[in-house]
Amino acid sequence: MEGGGRCTELEDYCTESLDEANSLVALSDSGEVVGILLSGTKRRKEGPAEPEELPPPEGIPNTKFRHIVRLLDEADAQADVFGRFPNVDAYVDIKILSVHPDYRGRGIAKQLIDQSREVTRSQGVPMVRCVCTSYYTHKAVARLGFEHVHTMPYKSFVDEAGTPVFQTEPPHDNVETYVARV
Repeated sequence: MEGGGRCTELEDYCTESLDEANSLVALSDSGEVVGILLSGTKRRKEGPAEPEELPPPEGIPNTKFRHIVRLLDEADAQADVFGRFPNVDAYVDIKILSVHPDYRGRGIAKQLIDQSREVTRSQGVPMVRCVCTSYYTHKAVARLGFEHVHTMPYKSFVDEAGTPVFQTEPPHDNVETYVARV
């Protein structure tokens, strides 16, 4: 990731929940991967709230991924889905949603999200959550009827010196958390 090298922590994050069988891939007619939706199930814990299954940020040598993990941890804590929905004991967390640039605008993200909701329902999980770090993703899930539960401005996510960690360009100003019952 830094300097164009591998980021094994990111690879682990992307593959750790594949055995749950709720991640999806979209293929072109020729078999090319044109979209992915990586997700995993998050369950309510007994006792005090625990952070996401992400690796602890201080132990991540890759600076960029360490910042991403801290951002996602903070968005998760602020959104507090289990606190907002006390009758929900589990949800499927859409971790990554991406469509190849040549295939955007063709409804592939919608198809992946719709299929994710069906898979979630078939697994007996009552809710899907999506933490949107892109303006376009948050607009897409809002159009699909997801409920907005939290906004975290990127400029509020700062380092020890009080400087914003991520310098985003409009319209990517906020991390938005959405949920949908299935």
